[in-house]
Amino acid sequence: MFSRRSLFIPTLVAFLLGVAVPAHGQQEALESITGSELLTHLKFVSADEFMGRNTPSRELKIAARYLATQVENFGFKPLMPDGSYFQRFPLETTSLSESESFLRAAGRTFLFPDDFGGRFFSDGSCAGEVVLVGYGVEAPDLEWDDYADLDLDGKIVVMLDGELPDDHPLMQSQNRHLQMTRRTAPRKKGAALILHVISEGLDREMEESGSSFRVYRRTRRAGQTQQSGSMQFFPTPQIDIRHEVAAAILGISTTELSGLFRALSNGERVPGRAYPDRHVELMLKLKIEEDYTQNVVAILEGSDPQLKSEYVLFGSHYDHIGITSGAYPDSICNGADDDGSGTVAMLEIAEAMSITRPKRSVVMVWHTGEEKGLWGSRHFVDDCPIPLENISAQLQMDMLSRNAPDSIYVIGTHFLSSELDEINKEVARRLGIIELDNNYNDPDKRGNFHRQSDHYAYHQVGIPAIFYFCGTHEDLHRPSDSVDKCNMDKLERVTRLIYAVGLEVGNYPHLLVLDRNPEVTRRGKRN
Repeated sequence: MFSRRSLFIPTLVAFLLGVAVPAHGQQEALESITGSELLTHLKFVSADEFMGRNTPSRELKIAARYLATQVENFGFKPLMPDGSYFQRFPLETTSLSESESFLRAAGRTFLFPDDFGGRFFSDGSCAGEVVLVGYGVEAPDLEWDDYADLDLDGKIVVMLDGELPDDHPLMQSQNRHLQMTRRTAPRKKGAALILHVISEGLDREMEESGSSFRVYRRTRRAGQTQQSGSMQFFPTPQIDIRHEVAAAILGISTTELSGLFRALSNGERVPGRAYPDRHVELMLKLKIEEDYTQNVVAILEGSDPQLKSEYVLFGSHYDHIGITSGAYPDSICNGADDDGSGTVAMLEIAEAMSITRPKRSVVMVWHTGEEKGLWGSRHFVDDCPIPLENISAQLQMDMLSRNAPDSIYVIGTHFLSSELDEINKEVARRLGIIELDNNYNDPDKRGNFHRQSDHYAYHQVGIPAIFYFCGTHEDLHRPSDSVDKCNMDKLERVTRLIYAVGLEVGNYPHLLVLDRNPEVTRRGKRN
C-alpha cells in the first residue's frame, strides 16, 4: 500500500513543471519584479519625512495610504467588509501628566519635565527624609563606602551622577560592575526614592538649550492591562533632577553643589549624610490618550470559482521604531532593511500576482506595530476578515536585503506542513537564483527568531508560515539602517523567490496539509 507521503514528491514535481501556470506568464511576472522599482519604493518609504514610521504616528498613517494606493493600481481590492484597505484597532498611550506631577522640597514645587525626569509608567506618591549618599558605591575593600552608618529605610536618597577620573580604582575594568550597584544598592537598603543629580555637563547643556527631560510614552493595544494607582509597581523609583532642584533639597547653593561634583572629578569621596530636617514629596500622575493604528489589507480574487474562497497570504511589517536620542535628522531610524525591504517586496509581488492570478485568492497584509510586540499580526488573526481555516499559508518578509548576497534564511518552513517545506525547496531549486539557509530554522536556536516576526502569530493559529530573513546586522534599529546599504540585487532575487512560492501555494491542488505537529491538526485553533 502506498502512503500519501510516497506519492507526494512526484506529484509535486509534476505540478511545479507548469501544470497550473503557463511558463511564459510566470516568466513575465518574475521579470516585472525589478531592483530599480524596489529601490524607487524603498527610497520613498525610508525617507526622513516618515520619521522612522513609529506606531502610532501621522507618518505611519501616510505610509499606509501610500501602500493602499499602490496596491489598488495592481487590481487589488479592499479586504475589510466596509470596503476599506485599513484594518484599524484602538491604542492607549500612557505618559506622565505634566500638569499633575510634581516634586516638593524646601517649600518649593518643581515640575515635570522641566525640573525632573525619568521613565514613569506607574503613578503614585511617596515622601520622606533626605539622605545624601555621594557617588552611591559600596566598596569597603577599595576604601570607598558611601553607605556607612546611614539608615536608608523609607528615605529619599540623593545620589550624584558625577564622573570619577579614568585612573580611579572604581573605574578599572575589574571593578566596573560596581557602577551597576549604584542603582540597586539603595533599593536593597529600603530606600523609598532615588534622586539622581545629573552631571554638570548635562545640566549646563539643558540650561543653554532651554530643553527639558524626555517625556517617555508607552503605547499598548487598547484593553491590555495597565499598571496604575500605586508606587508598588515601581519599587524605589529612579528620578533625574536638575542642579537647582538638588541644591534646594540639600539646602545648599548651586556653587556648593558644584564643589561636590568637583571633588568626585578629583577622585575624592563625597561623605554621605542624613538630613532629618529636610523632606521631599513626590507625586506622579499618569494620563492616557487614545489613538489608533492600522494594518493595510488587500485582496486579489482567485481565478478558480471554487478555490477563490481559499487564500495565500503575504505579509511584512511597515512600521519601525521612530527616532532615537541624538541630533535631528541623524537620529531618525529609517528602517530601510527592517522592514522597508519586506514592505516594498510585497508591492512588487502584488504587481506580479496581477499578471499571473492564481486559483486561490491572494491577500496582502502589511502589519502595523510589529516592533511593539506583533500587534498587527495578532490583531489580524484575532479579528480576521477572512476564515482562518481557509488560509493555506502565510509568507512573511522581514529584512531581506543585507548580509550574504546569495542566500536567505528561512524560518518555520517545516514546523506545521511538510508540503510547504517541499514547495519552498523545490521552487528555490527550480529558479536557482538564491540559496536557502536553514541555520535558524529551529525554535531552539540562539535568539529564537521563530518568535520574533509576524509569521509567529499565524503559526499560533495553525497556519503554515515561512519567515524570510537576511539575519541581523550592526545597523539594526539604528539610524544607520539606510537605503544605500541595501543590496537591491539580492532583494530582487529574494522577492522573485517568494512570489514564485506564493504562486505555487495559490495553485496547489489542496490546502497545505498540517502533518508535522501532532498537536496542530486544524487551522484557527490557538496552540
